[in-house]
Amino acid sequence: MNKELFKNFYHLNSFIYFSENIGVFLTNQTSFDDEFFVSLINKDKFTIKRNNQEINLKFFTNKDILEDGYKIYIRKDKIVEISSSNKRGFIYAINAFNDLCEKTNSGFKLPILFIEDEPSFLHRGIIEGYYGTPWSFEEREDMVDFLVDNRLNSYIYAPKSDIYHRDKWCEPYPKEIFLELKKLYESLSLNDIEFYYTLSPGHIKVGEYAFDYTSKADFEKLYRKIDDFINIGVKNFGLLMDDIDYKVADSQKAKFPRPGLAHAYICNELNAYLRKKLPEFKMIMCPTEYHHIGESEYRNDLKENLDDNIIVFFTGDNVCAEVITKNDLISTKRAYEKELFIWDNFPVSDFTYGVREFIAPIQNRYNKMHEYAPGYFINPSIHYHISKIGMQTMAEYAWNSEGYNKDSAFERALKSLGDDFYLNSKKFIEFNYPNVLSYGKLLEMNELVNKQEYEIIKDIYQDVVKDADNLLKLDLEIIKELKPWLLRVKEEEKIFLKIIEGKLLKEELLDFLEDEHFLGMEIIDVLIKKSNLLTDTEFEELITKRRGRPWYRIFEEKRWKK
Repeated sequence: MNKELFKNFYHLNSFIYFSENIGVFLTNQTSFDDEFFVSLINKDKFTIKRNNQEINLKFFTNKDILEDGYKIYIRKDKIVEISSSNKRGFIYAINAFNDLCEKTNSGFKLPILFIEDEPSFLHRGIIEGYYGTPWSFEEREDMVDFLVDNRLNSYIYAPKSDIYHRDKWCEPYPKEIFLELKKLYESLSLNDIEFYYTLSPGHIKVGEYAFDYTSKADFEKLYRKIDDFINIGVKNFGLLMDDIDYKVADSQKAKFPRPGLAHAYICNELNAYLRKKLPEFKMIMCPTEYHHIGESEYRNDLKENLDDNIIVFFTGDNVCAEVITKNDLISTKRAYEKELFIWDNFPVSDFTYGVREFIAPIQNRYNKMHEYAPGYFINPSIHYHISKIGMQTMAEYAWNSEGYNKDSAFERALKSLGDDFYLNSKKFIEFNYPNVLSYGKLLEMNELVNKQEYEIIKDIYQDVVKDADNLLKLDLEIIKELKPWLLRVKEEEKIFLKIIEGKLLKEELLDFLEDEHFLGMEIIDVLIKKSNLLTDTEFEELITKRRGRPWYRIFEEKRWKK
């Protein structure tokens, strides 16, 4: 296992060796049920011997270790001591221990070492909060393993396109959907992962689903919906007021003259209800002004009126923040005077309406963000398997933000899909790389077009298309999701060659642009613009609007110079 994945890794430059039998035990994924951990906590110490082999695993509870953290001591006398303060810490330690086992010609070996490992953020997870088709329950079941493998401990259910979460917030789920949610909750709980159920009751403004902040009946509807989840064991809830028209209805203004007062009230009322129903719970809320920096009337109303135990979401300075700085966090913390969770809108791509998918690592986040916000949550895209690449890098940042290296984290994420994907995707990944956090080589490629370095560009396209052809041969779930973009680059090469040869007809170009899947590089956009085959209006409608406005403004505006 790479040393970068640990906070403190002390290698004593020596190894202990084991036979084939003990090696199989070490390298197999090990899992223990709750009964084991109860006995572990009660006993203080637990020793395992397998098949009279020479390895002893000793487990110790240590309440001084930070939640989810652990220590591993592999001694030269073939005793392994593992310490943690909670079940998750033991699970992470066992997984790390298994990964440390290396196969040799005669069996297996383990390094003699001491590891002290603990998370930067206490709450680390995924918020399924994007627009578009929600993940399937099969994908969410796979996500449970992803969460465990990447040391994430929380999942927030909040897909915008779940009509029972947002549009029809007060209607109970149909039985078959609710049973799937119950099964997901149980699967997460079995793996000691916290589940949050959220609602967005402020989205609809008129009609039977509009929430009236002065209506006892509407609050009763809210409580009944929450009761369904309390009754299956859920303890964590949230109200999301993001992306709504937060103007208060005229009929409610006498009691709530400003939206911040209405939002504080609904959150406080649910908070009080949960306090009556549950001995322990967590309550989160997403404000409408979730990406603003500093104070405002709305934020001040939340600061003065929102219950202090309610956690507030913050996404950074933009919906998808290019950078989250220390000053951003200080200003936002001061504006709310509440505990913050970070809702990181990456690798989410819903704002491109299916045009783009971002395959890149997280970057430009303050490396001590956890000192201001104990929670870090990843908002993925509708494509689960594509999202896993960016999410894996974000999980590494969440665990060890001060030691995070975006390049090595990205390489590990790509390699996790296997050698065939890693070796055959490099040029394609680079060509698609520009995203809301980084230009990548976008400007460099555009400069090649402006200088008419067409032979260089031709070679670039050949390499990318070769990658696309090789990737299309792989039987991987991610390839099924990536297929439209892999096919797009093959067609894009043909258009490029016809443009530089002066042989492209407008009809051919319009046929090409019926495919709305765009890649990160804009070579073809620049060439189309130069070709004058499209009117300015056509170019705006078929290319500019589809791509969306460029969000690459890192350190280009005055606020970065402060």
